[in-house]
Amino acid sequence: MHNPATIRRPVATFIGLAIALSAAPVFMAVFRLVAGENRSDLQVLARELGIWLLVGALLWIVKRREVLPLSSIGLHTDRPLRSILRGAVLALMVAAFIGVQIKANTIALVASW
Repeated sequence: MHNPATIRRPVATFIGLAIALSAAPVFMAVFRLVAGENRSDLQVLARELGIWLLVGALLWIVKRREVLPLSSIGLHTDRPLRSILRGAVLALMVAAFIGVQIKANTIALVASW
């Protein structure tokens, strides 16, 4: 059965899909053309702000224009402990990877002396 909210607002759905699928790569390409490769702190801040604005626009479209819950795009709040545990496990994995990289770089630096 079709969801009546998406049938009544197909334009919002298509705009949301366009933002979700292509807005970030297009934004990054345009940003690189305009700002170049030399990145100052202000350029990085502007780039990240632009990406957050795209995410905000997408969430606004889902909630206000399509009138759908955020669970319709996979954001669930029914099991916060599971999400926290997953985040902790992923953070530990990233920390371990960074630790291995730092150790390898240190060994290579010492060996080059």
